[in-house]
Amino acid sequence: MKLIKKLFIKNYRKTSDPDVHHRYGVVAGAIGIFFNLLIFATGIVIGIISNSITIIVQSIGNLTDAGSSIITLVGFKLSSKPADKEHPFGHARVEYICGLLISLVMLILGVLFSKSCFEKILEPEEISIGIYTYVILSVMIAVKLFLAILYRNFAKDINSDTLLATSVDSRNDMLSSIAILISMIVMQSCSINIDGYIGLAVSLLTVVSAIRMINDTIDPLISVKPNKKLVSKIKRELLGFDGVNDMHDLLIHTYGSGSTFVSVHIEVPETTTLLDCHELVDKIERHFWDKLHINLTIQVDPIDIEDPLTKTTHERILKTLRKLNKNIQIHGVRIIEQKNKIKVLFDILEDFSSQLTKKQILDQLHQEFAEEKTPYEFVFIIDKPFT
Repeated sequence: MKLIKKLFIKNYRKTSDPDVHHRYGVVAGAIGIFFNLLIFATGIVIGIISNSITIIVQSIGNLTDAGSSIITLVGFKLSSKPADKEHPFGHARVEYICGLLISLVMLILGVLFSKSCFEKILEPEEISIGIYTYVILSVMIAVKLFLAILYRNFAKDINSDTLLATSVDSRNDMLSSIAILISMIVMQSCSINIDGYIGLAVSLLTVVSAIRMINDTIDPLISVKPNKKLVSKIKRELLGFDGVNDMHDLLIHTYGSGSTFVSVHIEVPETTTLLDCHELVDKIERHFWDKLHINLTIQVDPIDIEDPLTKTTHERILKTLRKLNKNIQIHGVRIIEQKNKIKVLFDILEDFSSQLTKKQILDQLHQEFAEEKTPYEFVFIIDKPFT
């Protein structure tokens, strides 16, 4: 894999670069087209000679895979187009659409092949198995193993759902070819015809895999939680800056490779000047663009983390609210001491399954702080864990 990258992908380590991302897809697609057309042509000839529906099904599947590789090539080409007036966030999600197309093609072919194999079960025909049958099946297994590894390796490097879907497809083809090879050995040694049954099993496996891949490629087009590795990386980078005590309200919108928009609140010491905050924010935003190619927007929350009243109030609020929901979290607690009351501002983070109302929360807090000499006023926002 490393040799292929060195030969065909300039600066292959810079995977956050859209041009490098695009090149990965082009190389993977070109290799897939070449090998799939090669084993299709060979396999279809062997399938016709041996009169095996299973080998014919598998060979046509390789032609489909070649078509999928063409879709991959086109998809990466289109997704690499720069943003324009009509598409200000770029075209990177075209890659997801191409992954969906590949999955749909797999599903349709799986259903059609299942029908043909079922007919073959009802009306079995004699098949001819020779050394050429075993040779071509062995070559199919080797090629599909190589492609599955290549696609998965490339997908991991550039975090591509399209290449991951193609890798799963190649892996399934490899397993199918192994099953076909075993069935051919059984049929020749035991003189029984299970060609239709094996073909049906292969077709049904294709259908199941296609349905799973459709789900995986639709999710990014709708809206799902962002990648955990990306979330961890963003948190690690942010908290690594001097002057940033904590962070919350992290929102990530990904439109594909090289088109990620992030907004976040960072907590800084209350004594930080406005000018220092501005310089800190500029420094962080430039760092995220230069290193991670992420468009970052920051809101600064000044917090007095050393104030005893802030600390104790934070602990009391958290303990009180966890009587309502043990998983609840709070952040950004700020105390404003006024003449006749103490105003507490904070954010609540609760999971999507929670059905707590603002009134329930306020009633619980007022009950907890009812005996204080100075009345407390609570101002809060309820957030959900988007990341």
